Amino acid sequence: MSALGESVVLPDAVLAALTYAQTPLWVYDIDNGRHLWANQSGLRLWRAESLAELCTRDMRLDMSATVAQRLRQYQADFARGTETFSEVWTLYPKGEPVTLQVTFMGLPLADGRMAMLCEGLLAMENTPEAIRSVEALLHTSVMISLYDESGNAIYRNPAARRSAEAGRDAFSQRFIEGADRQRIEAALAAGGEASLITNVRTERGVVAHEVVVRQCHDAVTGQPARLVSETDVSSLLEAESEALFLAQHDVLSGLPNRAMVRVEFDRLLRTAAQPQTASDLQIGMLYIDMDRFKLVNDSLGHAIGDELLIAISERLRRSLVGGEFIARVGGDEFLILAAHPNGGRGWLQEIVNRACAEFRDPVQVGDIFWRVTPSVGIAVYPDDGRDVTTLMRRADLAMYEAKRLGGNGAVWFNMAMDQRLQQRLELERELHDALEKSQFELHYQPRVAVTDNRIVGAEALVRWRHPSRGLIPPREFIPLCEDTGLIKPLGLWIAAEAMRQQARWQVAGIRLPISINISAQQMMAPFFVDAMVALLAEHHRDPQQIELEVTESMLLGPDTDASRTLERLIEAGFRIAIDDFGTGYSNLANLERYRVDTLKIDRSFIVTLDTASPITDLILGMARMLNMKVVAEGVDSPRQLHWLRERGCQEYQGFLHSEPMTADALWQRLGESDVG
Repeated sequence: MSALGESVVLPDAVLAALTYAQTPLWVYDIDNGRHLWANQSGLRLWRAESLAELCTRDMRLDMSATVAQRLRQYQADFARGTETFSEVWTLYPKGEPVTLQVTFMGLPLADGRMAMLCEGLLAMENTPEAIRSVEALLHTSVMISLYDESGNAIYRNPAARRSAEAGRDAFSQRFIEGADRQRIEAALAAGGEASLITNVRTERGVVAHEVVVRQCHDAVTGQPARLVSETDVSSLLEAESEALFLAQHDVLSGLPNRAMVRVEFDRLLRTAAQPQTASDLQIGMLYIDMDRFKLVNDSLGHAIGDELLIAISERLRRSLVGGEFIARVGGDEFLILAAHPNGGRGWLQEIVNRACAEFRDPVQVGDIFWRVTPSVGIAVYPDDGRDVTTLMRRADLAMYEAKRLGGNGAVWFNMAMDQRLQQRLELERELHDALEKSQFELHYQPRVAVTDNRIVGAEALVRWRHPSRGLIPPREFIPLCEDTGLIKPLGLWIAAEAMRQQARWQVAGIRLPISINISAQQMMAPFFVDAMVALLAEHHRDPQQIELEVTESMLLGPDTDASRTLERLIEAGFRIAIDDFGTGYSNLANLERYRVDTLKIDRSFIVTLDTASPITDLILGMARMLNMKVVAEGVDSPRQLHWLRERGCQEYQGFLHSEPMTADALWQRLGESDVG
């Protein structure tokens, strides 16, 4: 008896016969990846100088994972009693490809492990196409199986073998849903081919596969068979599902997004169209916006703002106890949809109340407790709109009306809001043309000396002479100019026209200081100061005769864009006045820091002198200490003027002297009175 590597014991006669057989033979240890024995033809096949040299080779070093898995499949089959396998293989002895028809037989080793005896014959057909097709079938991840008429597997490539669940080899056992198998059978009967995506049983559990089945014949027996190819599409379906989720949901809050509002609204409409649904079914829409949320992002940062939005999302979601739909439709905007079959509005008011109640307690974000209030706009289908676009627009309008009323409340839409919007849009359209068509003009309200009623200056005030509506006061169009950005070109036009008019008066012998209102948007524009200095040069103006009126808020903080602009204007020689003083939150230190020349007391203090006189006294006293001029606005009665005169106020404006007037009217008034 002789041993093969002391692992397999064979009779000497058998060993001698095998050693000198013309067919290449070798024994391969699957577990260790090494040859245990080869006959002379086998050594020549493997390009080995000796058996000892062949047995030292670690065949796993350049073995693909697919081949290793296939050999493990053989080993498992041999252990279960399968005798042989015969397949076309391409071997690579010392890197040179050799294609053989290889028969694999299980060979138990002395230590109980399973190796295999391999016999190689030159393949009948070894054209490049045939060789490559065999290799492709071996290495592909596509699962290829052949089933006989009874549904038993008669061939499976390595990928199909890896996928198959143990003990479930039959075609019918592959599918989770019996209905899917029935659809395949019906398609095969109708056209000989079937294709679908379905869940199948695999060694990894239930997995989604794209399955293609074709009627064919077994090339060995000639009997009818089914060729089945399967592709794992679970990752693709998961990616598609994730992409669909992201397309339909807000990433931050996880709530549905604006696109899903339309989907939900259409679903509710279909419910309303059903015969059994009451004809007075209503769909309510709540448009919710956080009041002053921008302040959170600006003061605490966007990360804190995002945490706050997530907390608010959870609270709003919690308030919806009746299955209502909620979406995040903007930065700090949420939308709630709900339907009710019985009409009325009490049911929707309950939803509003629940949503608003979630804002009563402060929201904790980290170590910060932040009190958030909502502005809610409400619109109802079908009364306020029969399509989702109209309903959203009108709920949004109602929300802005809630903001206009101070926020922290809910407003129901009414048609007057839509009419105001249309008027605003029309006014905005006309406003863009007004500057080009020279429809703006300046009126001037005199600034008058309190002591003797001499005109000592004038404030330039813009008016819009509309071609059909006549003279429009600034309160009706200045806010719209600020919203649309038109305030910047309009502001420069006002400054240029005021300087041009001042120059005309100077040519006529009258030197009259002019004050001009400057908006916050102008102060933050990067080229504003350069433009103002250029206007001075163009009209040959003395900046000390031009006073720019700014608001108290522009003095908040030394490092803002507005404060830096103010410093540059002062350096350019302009005089500075604080308009509507007393209504803002100015830092008194900034009044001295910026060398403010004039304080203009807001008219609200003059109208209420009986109750607000201590505040007015305080402003006058402070101005004296800081050596500033004081102008009282809104003086309409002799009693008010007498009070100001007694307390040393220098100038006033108001109807007691005159309303704002055209340049020609002021010219006439200047000719009738002393100027100085």
